[in-house]
Amino acid sequence: MKYSVNSLNMQCETQSPQLEVSLCSLSAAGSFNRFVRRHRQELLTCLGLTVAVLVVYGQVWDFSFTSYDDDRYVGQAMVRQGITPAGVLWACTSIVNGAWMPVTWFSHMLDFQLFGEWAGGHHLVNVLFHLANSLLLYLLLFRLTRAQGKSALVATLFALHPLHVESVAWIAERRDVLSCFWELAAVMAYAGWIRRGGWGRYLVVVICFVAALGAKPMAVTLPVVLFLLDFWPFGRLLSEGGEQRQPEWRIFIRRLLEKAPLLLIALLISALTVFAEDQHGTVGNLVQYPMLFRLENALLAYCRYLGQVIWPVGLHPHYPFPDSIHPVTVFGAAFFLGVVSWVMLRAGKSRPYLAMGWLWYLATMLPVIGLIQQGDGFALADRYTYFPLIGIFIMIAWGGDELVRRVIPAERWKAGPALAVLLVLAGCSYRQAGFWRDTPTLFGYTLSVDPANRIALSQLGVYYRERGQLAKAAPYLEKAGKLYPKDFDARANLGQLY
Repeated sequence: MKYSVNSLNMQCETQSPQLEVSLCSLSAAGSFNRFVRRHRQELLTCLGLTVAVLVVYGQVWDFSFTSYDDDRYVGQAMVRQGITPAGVLWACTSIVNGAWMPVTWFSHMLDFQLFGEWAGGHHLVNVLFHLANSLLLYLLLFRLTRAQGKSALVATLFALHPLHVESVAWIAERRDVLSCFWELAAVMAYAGWIRRGGWGRYLVVVICFVAALGAKPMAVTLPVVLFLLDFWPFGRLLSEGGEQRQPEWRIFIRRLLEKAPLLLIALLISALTVFAEDQHGTVGNLVQYPMLFRLENALLAYCRYLGQVIWPVGLHPHYPFPDSIHPVTVFGAAFFLGVVSWVMLRAGKSRPYLAMGWLWYLATMLPVIGLIQQGDGFALADRYTYFPLIGIFIMIAWGGDELVRRVIPAERWKAGPALAVLLVLAGCSYRQAGFWRDTPTLFGYTLSVDPANRIALSQLGVYYRERGQLAKAAPYLEKAGKLYPKDFDARANLGQLY
């Protein structure tokens, strides 16, 4: 006997309780089956992303804390107390390590309340946020473009690229994965606001943006990202999308005014961050880092990051500044960036994803490209690429699809090259993540890549010195003292050893 949904509902109301439960369960099962059939591709892609991320990063469950900044985050006295009223007040009102980031502090407090000294739990939370970001990115792109394969490729590149290992496997970089999560949530909310409007939906965008800034101030570029999304894939930057036509400049001004609250918040956080970094002593003065030198390094950094996207080898936590930068190298970098920018902008009408992706990369990398110098003398850092490389991955997925179609016309062979690249990236990321197991493993590997790395020498020397293994500590600290005689920390560490 066949039943319609209506007849099932009627019987649910009139039959015995057992039959009512059975028939209602059949109705719910049918709805679930229809949902699965309708979203089969999306569910399979999300399942594949989940498996891939867990295979690569599941190893971190038994990793330790490292001596490299983990103590500055998880080791904070307020953090180690878990979520408390005093801790919440401290997180919201304090500028620590040169930044205002209450959302990051809340996250670490909750971790310590749940896991205590078990470092593996802290690591796994990073992995879960990275997985959530990968899934959000896929669902967002698919929702905006309806391009299943290309959206999946962008999300998988994001999930598996070795440049992102540092942000995921390093507990102290919780702020990266957390900030990216809220940025993607803000973009998702922005898409809903464009479609349905309403101040309530816009308020959700603002809240997500503030949460992203509260995790890491690097999120100040999100209003620019929303402008770029207005260009592609929304296609509303210079057009209204309706029958009534208005001048393009007037529409552009309207789009600018839409982002005015976000831009004001971004300016406020930017000023606060620069002030905090300066007070913390990590900005660097113009004598130590002249502006011309910063600009030269920034041009090279933009190019070096792109090179690492293609050839991600020799990645490690600290890339020191070179003693000098040859003018020919600087000219070559400037010429390359200028030519690529010109080509991408020229292609904007026919292939808008190229212009959008390239400007996404340039704009979102700008706060950390080195013009405002941060940190302990590093020229670039893998963790800075976590959100900016989404633009490059979009260029690769959409542009690569067009290129592969010309080379390999057969549809069934098209996925082969992408799958091969992703498998290689997954293997590289698995190996790279393994280096973050503990301090000796991380910085022993770093010295194998860069034998004169000042941070690696100091970290290993201090690590062994603090454990009373003075014979092991001496070679590292003595080498650091000889290579960097003007470095106060190197001399102080050596003096403490003696």
